[in-house]
Amino acid sequence: MPLLSNDQFLARLGELFEKSKTTGTVYITMKRYAYPLVKRSKANQDARAELESPDTQFPSIMRACIGKHKISTLVEPDQLIAFTDAYASITRSHMDSLKRKDRKERKKKSAAAHSNEPAAA
Repeated sequence: MPLLSNDQFLARLGELFEKSKTTGTVYITMKRYAYPLVKRSKANQDARAELESPDTQFPSIMRACIGKHKISTLVEPDQLIAFTDAYASITRSHMDSLKRKDRKERKKKSAAAHSNEPAAA
């Protein structure tokens, strides 16, 4: 799973959303990427201090998968706002394939609960 550039990732993410309209589900994860600092901090006290500092800005790694097809990208802190804006617009444009929840069971449960309540005196 090689890292893609941010633009390539967003383009492929759109393709994954299109593919998921017929079958499958797209799973997306985003977390901070601190692996190089963690690896260095085991041997170096300066790296450990840098890792624990509140001023340290970490890049974020974003992953998406559908079935066995996986993509990922590394987003630098200075590009994060532009990336999340582009990601949000792609996500919004592909929300048309979401299915509505079946609310029949919910209505039956609430009706049964209200009929069992005792009357107030």
